[in-house]
Amino acid sequence: YSMRRMAGRHVGGTPAGLAAMVAHSRAAAKPLIGMDPGARYVGLSITSADCRLALPLRVVDRHARRADSGVSQLVGEHAAIHSILSKHHPAGLVVGLPLDSFGREGPACRTVRAYVGSLRLGKLPVIFLDERFTTANLRHALTDLGMSAQKQQRVKDTGAAVVILQSALDIAFAHAHHLLKAGGGHRPASL
Repeated sequence: YSMRRMAGRHVGGTPAGLAAMVAHSRAAAKPLIGMDPGARYVGLSITSADCRLALPLRVVDRHARRADSGVSQLVGEHAAIHSILSKHHPAGLVVGLPLDSFGREGPACRTVRAYVGSLRLGKLPVIFLDERFTTANLRHALTDLGMSAQKQQRVKDTGAAVVILQSALDIAFAHAHHLLKAGGGHRPASL
């Protein structure tokens, strides 16, 4: 997928699509943002300057009490996310898609897709990436690091966004490496 074809579209997380998004991000010197929209919180992550690592960014509380009761919660939540996107000017957004254990889309996926659509992101490219085992993998990694269950709860939302975005980066670089080997040593542009 070229970035022109991806602009403003919701593209599946294919290796080629991810590689194109990462290459564009690196060439434009703009980060990618990872998103894990949950029922209570939206976890956000961001790539490092060289677009090789995913780092925690922020959690947006979807049910925070607002002092100004004239503003709906959805508007406040969307404003917070748009503020973050405006601050970082990302080249694209990688969103976790909760497929079922057979890899099929169900009600949870429709909810995530509807939520991302409600953000009205304009021409910002969006890639949905399978996040079936993100929470379990994150929990195992944090347990291995000796983190208590209580502390794990506090980092769960940004941690899941980090795992989603890092998975996208890993897939993109593995795809580029595969192309490099298959193409006789010619490195894909910007990767």
